[in-house]
Amino acid sequence: MRIAKWGNSLPVRLPVAVTEARRKVRMNSEEVMAATAAIRALCETPIALTAAIHDEAVRISQRHKYHMQDGQVIESVKLATFRGL
Repeated sequence: MRIAKWGNSLPVRLPVAVTEARRKVRMNSEEVMAATAAIRALCETPIALTAAIHDEAVRISQRHKYHMQDGQVIESVKLATFRGL
């Protein structure tokens, strides 16, 4: 499953998934809550977005011309990998 690949970047990607589910797929609130519960069950405990992660994400996104959310995902995955999660 693709979402599981991103593991601890859940705080970054879950709001995007909820927005897309509501807007494009036209899921109602109960369907969205069931889907997010399933995603949470499959993923590890998320890492909180700290100021340090945000600052490094800004540097990554500027250095490599990525979108900010992508920089946050990259930094979160780096941190999760380093911690051995």
